[in-house]
Amino acid sequence: MDKLKAMRVFVEVCRAGGFAEAGRRLGLSPPSVTRVVNELESELGVALLHRTTRALRVTESGRIFREQAEPLIDACEEVFDVARGARTTPRGKVRLTAPVLFGCLYVSPVLTRFLSKYREVEIESVYVDRPVQLVEEGFDIGVRIGHLPDSNLLAREVGSIRRVVCASPDYLTRHGRPRQPDDLAAADTVRASPITPTSHWKFTNGISVEINSRRVTTSMADAIAICRAGGGLTQVLSYQIGPDLAAGTLEVVLQEYEADPIPVHVLHTEGRTSAAKVRLLVEDLTEDLRSSLRTLERADRK
Repeated sequence: MDKLKAMRVFVEVCRAGGFAEAGRRLGLSPPSVTRVVNELESELGVALLHRTTRALRVTESGRIFREQAEPLIDACEEVFDVARGARTTPRGKVRLTAPVLFGCLYVSPVLTRFLSKYREVEIESVYVDRPVQLVEEGFDIGVRIGHLPDSNLLAREVGSIRRVVCASPDYLTRHGRPRQPDDLAAADTVRASPITPTSHWKFTNGISVEINSRRVTTSMADAIAICRAGGGLTQVLSYQIGPDLAAGTLEVVLQEYEADPIPVHVLHTEGRTSAAKVRLLVEDLTEDLRSSLRTLERADRK
């Protein structure tokens, strides 16, 4: 048995959360991945994974084995990167994650420009609106909105965004601008959240207003489109309406009541920054996102 290959396959199964996805990342068929893991378990004499028809769970033995194997796999990749010249010449695949709309609006243009400069690089971008475990899920870079928990990840703050209330100029002309949060109780509002629409909008100094909307949606994009068409006011994160603020199709109200800014960071793992593909992409993302968020802040403050 090729022990190094077996460790790499097992680690990738843990990162991917399944045999099929691990096989796709490694260029192996799912049966081949299954066979390698089975052979590894036989060699060790312990079960590393608990398999059911619906889920895959790492056993305690598997967790311990992964903790020992993962640094070896990363170190091995670095050795090969050095041999290939990848420390100085960007080449190979980069996996990146970001929130959905932020990724589409602000990250994707950076990736397109990066790929046009470096023809030997491949990028897989995974945009999801949930907390992502970079190391455990096999990502090289992540963009995170919000305050960071303590971790071993390296972080570069690129700016901040705000939670804002907005409406179209047409709606504000017809119905007037709210002057304080309590005015929202009598206004046409659209409640939106990707998970559970909340009935309370929060502002500075602990102010919370219960919102009784006749229009409720689980799609932020839908709520923004409704307000753009003059359907009322909604509360969003400022980056979600960046293009509308620039175009003048939406305006921010109640700015003096906004809560504290929310930081935005580019995250990466120390061991992977030796590869030029990661180091240079982190630098490009940092520079471009800082510029984009400064522009957004100016538009939001108008």
